[in-house]
Amino acid sequence: MVAAKTTKNTQLSITEIYKESWSVLTNRFSEFLPILGLMIVSGVLNVVGDKNSNPFLGLASGLLQIAIGYVVMWGTMQVVRNKKADLISKFQDFSGMWKYFIVSLVVGLLSGLGLILLIVPGIYLLLKYGFAGLVNIDKGTGIGASMEEASKLTSGRMGSILLFMLATIGINIVGGLLFGLGLVVTIPLTQLSVVVLYERLRK
Repeated sequence: MVAAKTTKNTQLSITEIYKESWSVLTNRFSEFLPILGLMIVSGVLNVVGDKNSNPFLGLASGLLQIAIGYVVMWGTMQVVRNKKADLISKFQDFSGMWKYFIVSLVVGLLSGLGLILLIVPGIYLLLKYGFAGLVNIDKGTGIGASMEEASKLTSGRMGSILLFMLATIGINIVGGLLFGLGLVVTIPLTQLSVVVLYERLRK
């Protein structure tokens, strides 16, 4: 029992997660570069969508961001697993994108509702089901199965995951201090760290 507990804590060491993420970023940067490019495009689309009053352009921008988000998360997973990421082909996976959108929407609505009613339930639901989108991308499961698997992955580990989330927010805040230039490093790093954490939760 003691050995199992020690292993679980090791797997969720925030320091080790970021060490591995930094190693992936520096050693496989050329593979991650196209994903970083998509992340920049998504950021630009987000700014354009916020400033544009045309509802059709806003909808198109939002749909494109969903598609990019799906491909970015899948591509990041492939890089972390040291596999080839064919991003162009993944953009043609409309069925996968649709499932990912639905799962993400349901988790977002549940968490948002929890935050509106009371902050603590929203945080709890976000921690409990936050990896449902990655489970969906990884296994192609539907809403129920993705949320159930995410719940199993995070069971008994929510405290560590909350600390990880706070550390991730803090790292990006620090990255934004130097006129936002640090975000060029911290955003890819934290993106990778989420997938690295998911991989550790799976093991």
